[in-house]
Amino acid sequence: MEGLFMVSDPRIESKEVYPLDFLLLIVFLSTLSGDTSWYEIEDYAEEYEEELKSRYETLTIVGVRCLPARCRRPA
Repeated sequence: MEGLFMVSDPRIESKEVYPLDFLLLIVFLSTLSGDTSWYEIEDYAEEYEEELKSRYETLTIVGVRCLPARCRRPA
């Protein structure tokens, strides 16, 4: 999963709501769960929002993320 946190983020910074690596984590985990469409991924993210935020925080705390200058907590 470390590779998810190494992807560069081409988005306009002022328009970011969530860090890119958090979004990629959601997509990765939801597709592992069998979701195949963006609608299913959105439903997955809504259903497991608190667990996903917790997992993301855990990965951040243990140092999986390799771009500390870009660290931001999910809103």
